[in-house]
Order: sequence, then C-alpha cells, then structure tokens
Amino acid sequence: MSAVTRLLILADMIDVHLLLGKLHKVEDDLENLRSVNSQTELNESMQRFGINSKDLISQAAKRQQELMDPIMRDDLVNKKKTGFALKTFFIRKLTVRRLQEQF
Repeated sequence: MSAVTRLLILADMIDVHLLLGKLHKVEDDLENLRSVNSQTELNESMQRFGINSKDLISQAAKRQQELMDPIMRDDLVNKKKTGFALKTFFIRKLTVRRLQEQF
C-alpha cells in the first residue's frame, strides 16, 4: 500500500473519530437534560445541547458532502483497493447515515 493511500486512510479514521466524539458530546448533553433540577440548569443545558448539535450536524453534513462528491468517491474507490480501506469507507458512510437518521 502506498504512503498516500495510508495517509488517506488515516485521515478518514481521524474524521470518523472526530465525528464520534461530537456525537458523544450530544449524547452527554441529552443525558444532562434528563437530570436538570432548575430552570437555569435547563436553559444552560439546552444552550450547550444546541451548540454541540449544530457542530455535529455541520461536521456530518460536510463529511457527507465529501463522500458524495463524485471525484472524491472515485478517488477513494481507485486508491483504496484493500479490504481494510473499503471497510473504513463503508463504516464512515454508515456512520454518517445513522447520524442523519438521528437528527
């Protein structure tokens, strides 16, 4: 596998990791919303949830756009012939699809 291909795979793995981190933040915010005890806590929790949700949705939309770009998609298919690379590509696609279904 070439160094360029390995670098692309690493970049893809980082993107997925960052998306999952943002998803965990939103999940934590939702859990925090369940346990608020006052109107002030509710307002603060909703504000955090809104900010983190927008960030997640923005990042997921950007990633989806990159995956749907025909040039990038063809590039991924041509450069990533190994099973691991294809598995990574489809995991990302599935992750983005699941994020869309949740929001």
